[in-house]
Amino acid sequence: MLLILLLKENNQSIKKDMPNRNTHLPLGALAGFGISLFAARIRNENIGFSEIAAATLGGTLGGFVPDKIDLPIHPNHRSIGHGVFPVGIGVFETIKIVNNENFPSWLRYALYGFIAGYTIHLLVDATTPRSIPLLY
Repeated sequence: MLLILLLKENNQSIKKDMPNRNTHLPLGALAGFGISLFAARIRNENIGFSEIAAATLGGTLGGFVPDKIDLPIHPNHRSIGHGVFPVGIGVFETIKIVNNENFPSWLRYALYGFIAGYTIHLLVDATTPRSIPLLY
């Protein structure tokens, strides 16, 4: 009985320390939606439903992926999928690729959304007591 109580208490403390997907998914979707409007304005483009939907879906996926790379099975789960430096390199390289005019518009916006969702995930995790790693 004592073991069950200890496991239950430990599980509750993990839930308090780590935002779960109920936090990351809607924030990722919102970030994807927002970045689609921002990117269209910056690029001086008229976008339609497909680009906005792709960015919103991309943001939702981006908000979820860091915890699929570094599974949140304990409070110290953050590693390369949550590292600022490796993610920054990935973002920089992706933006270089998708800014080619021959790149499909809906896929460009999906990747913008993915980057926004991933970034918002890291920002939310950075506000927790465990924060996020800088280099790894």
